[in-house]
Amino acid sequence: MRLQNLTEKIQQVFPEHQSKVLQEVLNFMDELVKVSDFNELKLIVKELAEAQKRTDIKIGELVEAQKRTEQKLEELADAQKRTEQKLEELAEAQKRTEQKLEELADAQKRTEQKLEELAEAQKRTEQKLEELAEAQKRTEVRFEELADAQKRTEQKLEELAEAQKRTEQKLEELADAQKRTEQKLEELAEAQKRTEVRFEELADAQKRTEQKLEELAEAQKRTEVRFEELADAQRKTEEKLGKLIEEHQTTRQELGGLSHSFGYLLEDRAYKGLPAILEKQWGIKVKEPLKRDIFPYKGDRKLEINIIGKGEKDQKEIWIIGESKSQLKRKYVDQFIRKQYIFEELFPGDKFYLMVTHMTDPEVKAYAEKQGIRVFYSYEFPL
Repeated sequence: MRLQNLTEKIQQVFPEHQSKVLQEVLNFMDELVKVSDFNELKLIVKELAEAQKRTDIKIGELVEAQKRTEQKLEELADAQKRTEQKLEELAEAQKRTEQKLEELADAQKRTEQKLEELAEAQKRTEQKLEELAEAQKRTEVRFEELADAQKRTEQKLEELAEAQKRTEQKLEELADAQKRTEQKLEELAEAQKRTEVRFEELADAQKRTEQKLEELAEAQKRTEVRFEELADAQRKTEEKLGKLIEEHQTTRQELGGLSHSFGYLLEDRAYKGLPAILEKQWGIKVKEPLKRDIFPYKGDRKLEINIIGKGEKDQKEIWIIGESKSQLKRKYVDQFIRKQYIFEELFPGDKFYLMVTHMTDPEVKAYAEKQGIRVFYSYEFPL
């Protein structure tokens, strides 16, 4: 019933496309609760039912049990409030992400419009070149400058393509939590393809221009004026591409920030849930609160550790060192293993290595534990 109320509130406050994303997140979190906490709650209810049968004999015990039950329900209500607060924060983050993507899509449309204008200008240039009978040596110099400008344009486009690939890699890590973002990026990819087609058309037009220039024997002053106009248009195109690259880099940085926010949320839950799990399953008592921190090593180099703290096992001090990933993959396990020689230098003594995640392949989990790294899922931690 509470989930349904939350869903209705989201539909009233947010637009339809945003409310659908938040409903999917609510359903996902609701399934996690059903798998773990609700089974325990059913067991408690069953025990309460059996205790009710013995009410006539143990009235006093039932009163105490009832008080504990009310305390549990209050704790559950507090946990639900924190969940609702986290959802509101997630909705705000999602809203900012969509706004940035819409701005990037608008910038892409403006680029396409500029390219269409440049294509029309190119057609007019071809028509003027057909009317020319002679070309001058200065035209060849102008054309060489235009060729250099064209090379710079191609270089800018290659840089934009590389930036696009890096953006896609970032978005893969957010795939589970950002389905709407993937749809936006697919639209951006289509727009990028149309941009490439436009540039291919411009390249073909440029080749035809070169052929016409080779056939010309003399150039007129009007040709020089036309080439100066085309050079100005080319410079404007370079400026537009430079702005698009800057906007694209800004989007990548903000998407990276969103990825960090999801990572921090997972880590915060691990800080609260790991001490009890470590003590119960592994006999490790955490002596100081777990945290994330940055440690200097080898001069000016720095190492960020997601989870770090001290514990005690069998009356011996032990370091607790871990890393968090939304979706744990084998390459992240290998990267963590490669850092262990640094951990040995910074934290001498016994160590307990772990990784926390929302989801991973069973083979990846088995591989990590074979390397002495324990894997914990987010649903094992309290909300």
